[in-house]
Amino acid sequence: MRFFVLAVLWLLAAGLVPLRSAVSSERLEMRKAVYVAEIVRVIDGDTIEVQILLLPGLTQRVHLRLVGIDMPELRAGCEEQRHAAQAAKQALEALLNGHRFVQVQQIRPDKYGGRLDGIMVLSDGRSVAEELRGRFEKRNCGEKEEKKKKD
Repeated sequence: MRFFVLAVLWLLAAGLVPLRSAVSSERLEMRKAVYVAEIVRVIDGDTIEVQILLLPGLTQRVHLRLVGIDMPELRAGCEEQRHAAQAAKQALEALLNGHRFVQVQQIRPDKYGGRLDGIMVLSDGRSVAEELRGRFEKRNCGEKEEKKKKD
């Protein structure tokens, strides 16, 4: 059952299966919908596991990647980026502290197909991605040293 719900959610997000409104026959696009989601856990600096409320009594647990930011990876090849990734994760955890539920908007499948991309908005109206943007820089390992050599 869980696989079926996730598959339908993915197809809806991709726009491959149209939902019909009870009032009109126009297509309701998932990325325009706003969902309530319960925060389950922070995975890394730009991915959160959430339980999305699809319909009353119907929820789905998904990994949601925040649109608009690209944080360093926890499994980066160099220690500097791994430390930055851990700091980004801690910053996201601190930002979400005290917020059990959030709004999720503009959901779509991510480029790899294993997660969903979306915009997360806190109960006070702040965008999570906007709060974190510019605080952590993702770069390739060795990029800093190469730049110094050129100067």
